[in-house]
Amino acid sequence: MATYASERLNLRTTPHTKAVIEKASAISGVSMSNFVIQTAYQHAVELLNDTQRLKDSEVLDTDTNLLLTDLLDSLPKASSYSDDVVSIQRAMRDEW
Repeated sequence: MATYASERLNLRTTPHTKAVIEKASAISGVSMSNFVIQTAYQHAVELLNDTQRLKDSEVLDTDTNLLLTDLLDSLPKASSYSDDVVSIQRAMRDEW
């Protein structure tokens, strides 16, 4: 099924920008409208893909953080013996 362009974009620009786009579209062999639409569309798709990749990497980081948190939570808790050793070390430091 063919898709027909039915939406409009109304744009204003500077004379310099228009001249650059005219030159680039002539080199490309397409109309200015097609050049602008194709270029904007390609850039939009790249931006959306990059954004999705960034979100996907954040998910991986979140998963990694959850895994590390679970691992740390599963470590044995410090015993009162450890607390006693720390108290003795502090006392010894205070005496010196």
